[in-house]
Amino acid sequence: MAIKPEDLEQLAARVGRDNLLTSQADRLVYSTDIGAPPFVVDLLVKRKADAVVRCHTIEDVEATVQFCLKRLIPVTPRAAATSALGGAVPKRAGVVLDLTPMNKRIDVDESKLEVNVDAGVVVWDLQKRLNDVGLELPCYPTSGLAATIGGFVAMDGHGIHSTKNGNIGRWVLEVEGVGADGARFRARDREQLEFYLGLGGSTGVITSIRLKVVEASADKPVLLTVKTYKGVQAIVQEVTTRWRPKHVMFHNEDFFALRTEATGARKNPFAGKQAVLLCFAEKEFAGIQEDLKRMAARLGAEVADDKVAAEEWAARFYPIRSKRLGPSLVAGEVFLPVKNTADYLRRLYEKAAHRELAVEGHVTDDGRVYFFIFTLDDERRPTYPLGWATSAWILGLAKRMGGRAYHCGVWLQWEAKNVFGRVRYKKLRLFKKTADYRQLMNPGMVFPYPAPVPEFVWKMKIKGPIPAPSLGFQLAMGNPILQSQGKMMRYRRHKSLGVQAADLAADAPRGGPEMSLLSNEIWGADLASLQAIPNPGNLPMTKTVRGKMQLAYFYVRGKRGWLITDPWTLKPALDVADPTPEEAKVAPDYAQAKKVLDAFRAAVATEGVELTVKAVEVKQDTVAVAAAKGAATHDVAKSGLKTIDVVAVKKQAAETDEKLKAWVLAADCIVCNGCEAACPTNAAIVTDMARVDRDLCIADGACFDACPTGAIRPGLEEKATSGGWPKGSRLAGQFGKVEA
Repeated sequence: MAIKPEDLEQLAARVGRDNLLTSQADRLVYSTDIGAPPFVVDLLVKRKADAVVRCHTIEDVEATVQFCLKRLIPVTPRAAATSALGGAVPKRAGVVLDLTPMNKRIDVDESKLEVNVDAGVVVWDLQKRLNDVGLELPCYPTSGLAATIGGFVAMDGHGIHSTKNGNIGRWVLEVEGVGADGARFRARDREQLEFYLGLGGSTGVITSIRLKVVEASADKPVLLTVKTYKGVQAIVQEVTTRWRPKHVMFHNEDFFALRTEATGARKNPFAGKQAVLLCFAEKEFAGIQEDLKRMAARLGAEVADDKVAAEEWAARFYPIRSKRLGPSLVAGEVFLPVKNTADYLRRLYEKAAHRELAVEGHVTDDGRVYFFIFTLDDERRPTYPLGWATSAWILGLAKRMGGRAYHCGVWLQWEAKNVFGRVRYKKLRLFKKTADYRQLMNPGMVFPYPAPVPEFVWKMKIKGPIPAPSLGFQLAMGNPILQSQGKMMRYRRHKSLGVQAADLAADAPRGGPEMSLLSNEIWGADLASLQAIPNPGNLPMTKTVRGKMQLAYFYVRGKRGWLITDPWTLKPALDVADPTPEEAKVAPDYAQAKKVLDAFRAAVATEGVELTVKAVEVKQDTVAVAAAKGAATHDVAKSGLKTIDVVAVKKQAAETDEKLKAWVLAADCIVCNGCEAACPTNAAIVTDMARVDRDLCIADGACFDACPTGAIRPGLEEKATSGGWPKGSRLAGQFGKVEA
């Protein structure tokens, strides 16, 4: 790792050892979002984190940022990472700040229509809390079941109800956090807020938000179907002109065809049709219902059954179910004036090699449409990087018709001036250079990314010009060179079982036949939907269903891509219980995900990692109860009055394979006491270095997870690296000197 072990130890002392994650599994999962950039980017960009800090308070954020700035370690703020823009993943390795634990405070002021909220609060949890007192958010993202309010505000996003209320940024009254210079900030007026809203954490980490909210009104969805894009445009223009709906969105026929195929539905009720979904305030709908029906008849549209409309409204949280058919997708996100909608889609299809271009559009309050357009692809194919030209064409055509990119993020840095406007971007660029001229705070987000030069160059003590964008971003979908090709590079899905079977054999070199059969499901999982499953116990992302699916994805890659070399690093995640059936219902793809996870567990277990070994039962007793039982408490100060059945521990240890027990590589031990604190049986002993009493080691795995340097590892200890075992151990005297 780029970070020195002694630096990790000092960082752990500042934020708490339980909040510093350094296992291979954690570093992999926290280095991804829902996007799939070509792995050629990894040859040029250090997209794998060195460590993860789970921040519970602003003090944790402040301590970590200041620590990293002093040592010139890049910092990447991260919440739910439900975007595909690359802003929540490292670009120069370093430390990832997990802000999701900052989710405790939701203070609602009903009289002022305001709420003070921690940045890590999930958007839908906030919405439900507001609904309890008759209020609601002015808008929320389609990823609202998983996305956090801090991430939504940091990207200044549009979403559901933006037809009436616009972007979330205009409703923000105040943000608090830690700036790119390591100092706390509090921005209140609009000029100050502009330096943080929409910047994705590149100018500072937002930790709390004061937000204006609105009176809640029940949603009344209405679904209209029409055969042409001109019909879609006519409906959108008339509805938004005559009435003031809460939201207007639409999908094209290909969107429904792909979704039907992906979900295995028997019938597609929208075959050959485009659909416009309108959302009105229920109390206002009665007064316009008849006029709406007359308008639909005049424009040649059909009004769908209320049940169908309700089902489509509920499906607004799951826009990419068809991803598994790709099993990847290449997407373009653009803004375009409503008046150009029909012409834009017509010209877009003229460049398509064949029809499979899914379109979702959301109408905003300023006469524009936010388009999310995607085509299926497969990131496993060698020419996948060229597929990004499809995104370039989606954007290029929109720009020629008066549109722009939805956001520049990482991959579209060339578009930053168009996204923010030249005047504002000039101010932002100056602010970034002043506060963070080394680009250590979320490097590569919005602002030009340094080229892949040796580390010592960007750590030089002299201020200098930012190098030119690297090759990784010259391949990105915003590149004018790709846009100038003038054609869409299409990928035709495999529909031949013979071809597909050959792909499976080549793409799943690890994990056995069960994993091979599930290869497409692993790559095609709708991770955004899976993350909607509640997090059991506010755990690290590695232990969520979405995190486990990502680990399965890395695992089956074998020697390709990000190889998981040590299955032991998977154990903490796979040991965590899966959601209850009731919780799993919120994610429609969970049934397929469970098949993958079960096969994943079986495959990892065959490599010698026992996933069901648990620590001998540890009871929590009060002092009085312990005394009454005559039981001696074991290390009360450390374990919190835990009593351990030593006889049972030794019995279990004797039955545990020696190859699974812990040993310590002396050269890597930094004497941090983490293994001793994590050990459920006190088999880990620390004096001048860590040692393990094999008579008490039950292969629980806690010591492996706690070690920041990898000094603790499974298997028999090697004589050449041994420092000796403590006196009384069964292995005492076998290797090296005996310690008293």
